[in-house]
Amino acid sequence: MRVALLWTISDFPAYSMLSGWSTAGKTACPYCRDDSDAFTLTKGGKQSWFDNHRKFLPVNHPFRRNKIAFRKNKTVTKSAPPILSSEEILEQIEHLGLMCVTDMGADENNDLQSKNTGWKRRSIFWDLPYWTTNMLRHNLDVMHIEKNVFENIFNTVMNVEGKTKDNAQSREDLKEYLRKLKNNVKNKAKVEGSICNAYLVEEASSFCAHYFEPHVNTRHRKVPRNDDTVEHMDEHLGNLSIFTHSGRPLGKGKVRYLTEQEFQAAQMYILLNCIEVKPYIDIFVNELHMANPNINDKQVDEKLEREFDKWFNKYVHNPSNNISSQFLKDLSKGPLRSVMCYNSYVVNGYKFHTKGYGSHRATMNSGVCIKGTNYSTNESDYYGQLIEVLRLEYPGLPIKRTVLFKCDWYEPFVLAIQAAQVNYSIYPSLKRDKDDWWAVFKIKARSVIDLPEQVNVTTPPAREEPFQEDEMEVPLIQIDDDDDQQQYLNDQNGVLVEINEEDVEDEEELELDSESDEECDDVYDSDTN
Repeated sequence: MRVALLWTISDFPAYSMLSGWSTAGKTACPYCRDDSDAFTLTKGGKQSWFDNHRKFLPVNHPFRRNKIAFRKNKTVTKSAPPILSSEEILEQIEHLGLMCVTDMGADENNDLQSKNTGWKRRSIFWDLPYWTTNMLRHNLDVMHIEKNVFENIFNTVMNVEGKTKDNAQSREDLKEYLRKLKNNVKNKAKVEGSICNAYLVEEASSFCAHYFEPHVNTRHRKVPRNDDTVEHMDEHLGNLSIFTHSGRPLGKGKVRYLTEQEFQAAQMYILLNCIEVKPYIDIFVNELHMANPNINDKQVDEKLEREFDKWFNKYVHNPSNNISSQFLKDLSKGPLRSVMCYNSYVVNGYKFHTKGYGSHRATMNSGVCIKGTNYSTNESDYYGQLIEVLRLEYPGLPIKRTVLFKCDWYEPFVLAIQAAQVNYSIYPSLKRDKDDWWAVFKIKARSVIDLPEQVNVTTPPAREEPFQEDEMEVPLIQIDDDDDQQQYLNDQNGVLVEINEEDVEDEEELELDSESDEECDDVYDSDTN
């Protein structure tokens, strides 16, 4: 019968005896080895491995940049040391000349050879012929480790003589942290109880914070200021894009009812801007052309605005058309008459305020810009101000919602997802016909970086010489000396500029005054000399 040792299972102190690596001191970690970040406590003189293993995290992990939750004002940029293979470990041990504890003179030899390394002895397991091929040689028994940790904490809390870790040196090392705990004391008659209660509340809240929704700000997660993550967004098979747009309202909403005109305008705009409805729009337009081949585009648009919603409702509910999507059927019925109104809404990285809500604020968040349907340049954009934020809900389950912006322009509603934010300023002109003009400034959304377009240039562009005119023609101005005739300047723009005699006399007086000043200066200079 033959027996093979697969691996060992032990607690951390026994790991040292089985592997030969010392689990005490600064190099106690068998993975960090000599690249350890352990530090010595200034008062107690003991080694601390707190914040020693952030280097094993991915390079872009947020814990590496965290300056609060670990050692204060410390970030980690170094990489983890490489994991050594069995052959490399055995080569290190043999290079140091370490011996097994069963060999003669092993203690003296190992003490001499292991002064500057974590290896203390050669494990007897290396004599096994297959030990170097084992990928996993030692396991840590978590149960025993938890037991050891619990015993140290229990003996310290209960102040067990000879086993407690509480002493004058350890208290001095924890002085800064004790100050933080003492700040949580509310009942000075029960100091220890107040500290324990505050610590438990902090730990429980930190644990529960990992299960909060993504838009909630926690100690472990900093949500962007204008985060537009949808609250309570459930994914349903076959859901329409019009019901899955990002965005979230701010503040408490109010309920109001749509008028008949608002209901028709909202329903038509949503239908015409829903991607899934586009094939049915094409079917409707084809039917119009088949019924009336001479119909023009303007008449088609008018028919769409007036008749498409009713046609679409009949089409999707007609059993012969085999429309199985319940979302399309609910969309064809139109939204509920009762809607929720909000004063603020976050979408596309912008925070919008209605015009009335932001009228008394120093900032302007009500400017809205919508790109035209034939968008090619900035001249096709439509600008306005946000009047109202409406959240519409459609009948049937699951809950289906979409958000519209009511603005003061050619159409009463637009989808919130289509809106970009702009700022308006007084137009810099002194002309009276432009008193009511406004200058538009487009705003970049938060967390958005504009990058230049990358162009692959194979040949260097030809160098252009700077343009410079050698000669410049100056138009001649002819002035008649006739005193009885009014004098005019011939402007290049075709405007006649009248020159009065009084203006000419003023200019002559100004020239005389300047000449007299120069003469006075000459006299002053001669006197001083």
